[in-house]
Amino acid sequence: MSARAPVSAARGRVESYLAEQLAGGPIHFTLIDPDKSPGTKAGAVARGAVDLGSHVILLGGPPGSHRRSSAKPHVR
Repeated sequence: MSARAPVSAARGRVESYLAEQLAGGPIHFTLIDPDKSPGTKAGAVARGAVDLGSHVILLGGPPGSHRRSSAKPHVR
């Protein structure tokens, strides 16, 4: 049996959003690699994914592939 971290009674915005979405069934994540979809192209891919039903957009790629700092997660 593996040890688990204690669960906090207070949830953050992202955790609350994910729990709410999971209560309704499976959710879809979209991962966008900024090296393959830079700038406005990444925005268009994200908008298209959301329009098609994706619940979460992740921005990132392989470790060390880019040096941009990530912004705070956006939850609508």
